[in-house]
Amino acid sequence: MYLLEFVTRRGDPVTLWKVGDWEAEKENVLIMQALSAALDRLRLPCVINAHAGSSQIRSTIENGWLEEWQERGWKTAKGQDIKHKDLWQEIVLKMAPHLVFMRAGGHSYQLWMQEKLKKMVETPQETR
Repeated sequence: MYLLEFVTRRGDPVTLWKVGDWEAEKENVLIMQALSAALDRLRLPCVINAHAGSSQIRSTIENGWLEEWQERGWKTAKGQDIKHKDLWQEIVLKMAPHLVFMRAGGHSYQLWMQEKLKKMVETPQETR
């Protein structure tokens, strides 16, 4: 699930959200898929405060590992292939016009998102 909140050029606040139908075995992959989908919704360069529960995703973006991987041909410092390289490459392209800050911990929509997901599990036909 992702949620975007922004202000239009006219000063109007907008909130967009989506629960994806992504299928992945790992939480990090789900977070990456949600980040990619959220970035698709942005039409103009902007400052992004992204909240992610995964310290690995945050560290990858905050510590400049994406740039290092690109310079090494999408290999780790030990020369191994990057896991989920295609998805990371997609995210890099989509983040390029934006200034992205990764945030840890909760945010003002956290409880709302948890309730929305809980309701979707309990009554899937009524909430999708």
